[in-house]
Amino acid sequence: MIKFLAVVVSAVVMAGLVHAFGPVILVGLPLIVLAMLFSEMPHGQRDAEQLQNARRSNQTTDF
Repeated sequence: MIKFLAVVVSAVVMAGLVHAFGPVILVGLPLIVLAMLFSEMPHGQRDAEQLQNARRSNQTTDF
């Protein structure tokens, strides 16, 4: 019975946290991803080209 109560209480707490921070997470995560993409654009482009070159030169390796 105590375990059941602990599970219920933890589930309610988690639901409350998700309800409280859900909008923050939904808005914040895309903004963080966009900021990372824009700040890392040259490096990301170069890494993508290097990865494509590696795929061309070594077709047997699975990425």
